Amino acid sequence: MRIAAVSKVDMTVDPVRASAEFNMFTRKLQAGVLIALSLAGMVGLLLPVGLIAVDAASNPQVLNSLSEHLGSAALLASGVFVGIALLTFPLRSGLARLSCSGRVEMADGMVHVERRGLVGPERWSAPLAQFCGVTHHIRATLSGPRHEIILVHPEPSKDVLLHVAHRHPQDGADHFARLLGLPELPPRKLYNRHRRAPNPAPAPAHAAQPELQAKAA
Repeated sequence: MRIAAVSKVDMTVDPVRASAEFNMFTRKLQAGVLIALSLAGMVGLLLPVGLIAVDAASNPQVLNSLSEHLGSAALLASGVFVGIALLTFPLRSGLARLSCSGRVEMADGMVHVERRGLVGPERWSAPLAQFCGVTHHIRATLSGPRHEIILVHPEPSKDVLLHVAHRHPQDGADHFARLLGLPELPPRKLYNRHRRAPNPAPAPAHAAQPELQAKAA
């Protein structure tokens, strides 16, 4: 799940089951605008090339002109290629926003993740004790700093976003760490996983239950 694409997280605590549920949402309108503008830009870049190709099919003089100016033709093709490559970044961002809504449930020492994507839902589960801990990460965005509370897993693709805000959250990483019975980690742990394997701190399955009950109360 791409954390950067999630715009809102709602948390619900069930005191009876001593469980917590996190619902993640994305801005669908923003995603649609990014996709539409990216595709329109790609069509705009390819349209002149297509017109030249159609004209060349019926007019041999066009091919002769291109062969006489190979440098200019190569420069045109390179410009189109670079433009399309640059437009793939907002396109990927828009597609990621459409496929990053989902739900995370923590109960009985397990973390269950369900992501609603464009192709179909994706589900996976992992023991809570398998996670390394909780960290407070600050991400730079065009609208300013974005504060994220992340449940860190040894595999980056299994990180779970617990909270997101554009201001410093009142309940920081230490609060969620106590809630889940896991250690609080420095943000650099998010980047050090590629260099060395982290040592996940074991946590008993029942460790989070008293804190979840207290939070609900």
